[in-house]
Amino acid sequence: LSFAPDTNSVSSPTLTVLSFAPDTNSVSSTLNYADLKVITNNECLRYYSPSIILDSTLCCATVSGGSTCNGDSGGPLIMRNGGQLVQIGVVSFVSSKGCASGYPAGYARVSSFYQWIMVNSRG
Repeated sequence: LSFAPDTNSVSSPTLTVLSFAPDTNSVSSTLNYADLKVITNNECLRYYSPSIILDSTLCCATVSGGSTCNGDSGGPLIMRNGGQLVQIGVVSFVSSKGCASGYPAGYARVSSFYQWIMVNSRG
């Protein structure tokens, strides 16, 4: 798994989030996944305030009905780039209305922190 230095143009129509909570508020002992699609931050502002949706935020909506849930923070958001898996985000937040609300979830953009990750993950 590598990190994406640039996520301004996500080339994959479907992203995958790895999760320990399927689509309820209980934690699962099984690793699950959900397929998601990127939505613009402007679209995300229909659900969240501008103080939450920053340039470093990547918003994703459900494709298959699944999403991230409470307890998933820090988990990877990945895409396929050819035959390689690339991490483009880190689970940051879900709606206070619950993970089954259908609201998009927020992810920290790896590209916004790429240099920091590279400097601090060596050694």
